[in-house]
Formats: sequence, C-alpha cells, structure tokens
Amino acid sequence: MQTLKRSCTLLLLAFTTAFAAENTDFRLPDSSMAGHWQGTGREIVTWCSKDTIAFDLVIAADGTVTGTIGDARILSGTLRRNNQVLRKLGNRPYLIKARLEGAIVADEGIVRDRITLFLDFKDGKFNGGFRTSGWKFGGKKRMAMTGVDVRLKRVKPKPER
Repeated sequence: MQTLKRSCTLLLLAFTTAFAAENTDFRLPDSSMAGHWQGTGREIVTWCSKDTIAFDLVIAADGTVTGTIGDARILSGTLRRNNQVLRKLGNRPYLIKARLEGAIVADEGIVRDRITLFLDFKDGKFNGGFRTSGWKFGGKKRMAMTGVDVRLKRVKPKPER
C-alpha cells in the first residue's frame, strides 16, 4: 500500500512538474521563423458568415509577434514552443499567443480579446489551426471561434530603391 501511494505521488509530481515547467523561454525557436508572414485560416463555427480569417503577422527575432488577425490588431503576441508533454502527446510544436484589440470580423461585430495559433513549421511555412478566447456555448456574442487550415507564407520584402 505504501509503495502504491509513493508511486502515485511520484507520478503526480512528475506530471505537475512537466506542465508547470511550460517553456517560458520566448526566444525565437528557429531564426528562420523571423519575418513577415501572411495567409488565411478557415473558421469552422456556424455562426459566422465569413469563411476565412486573414493573418498578417510580423515575427521579430526575439519571438514577439505584431500585425493583424482578421480585422483585429495584435496588442502583444509571442511565438514559442508548445509544452514538451503536449508535444509528446501529438500536439503541434509551436504556439502564437496574442492579445487582440478590435473585432476579428468587424462586419459582424465579432470581438475576442485573445487568440492562440497552434502551428507546425515545415519547409519554410507555418500550418495549423487557431482558437480565440470565448465560451463553448453562446454563439456570436460569446463563443470561441475556432479554425483550421491556417497556412502562412513568408512575404518577401519589397526591394528598396
């Protein structure tokens, strides 16, 4: 009995430590991720008439993210590695977490204050999905907006004259 208690305690401690030790190192995981990125994602909620959300992101060398998502402006954003345990369980390896200002879909008055993008980075492109802040229920006014098929491609800088 004592051994079972000790084993359960150690297992609980290991999981707690793994989740608590979420990567708080905001340095850019890969320097080739820095730059200007644009693309779209397909939103999959039934209460929004818009099919896609546009992404226009600038990822700085320190991992900070600025730009726009839909019609909303990013107030503060960061790119970082996902939690090691979650990566091992098959989740996407990179996250962009951002605070937003304004409506994501202005025509429909859909406002959310946070968004998380779940991303892979392969062959010089980002692919993944997203989820905004919000509830599981509540429709357009309160429900989280979710999306898939996010595809971001690097925008080549315009040549200087």
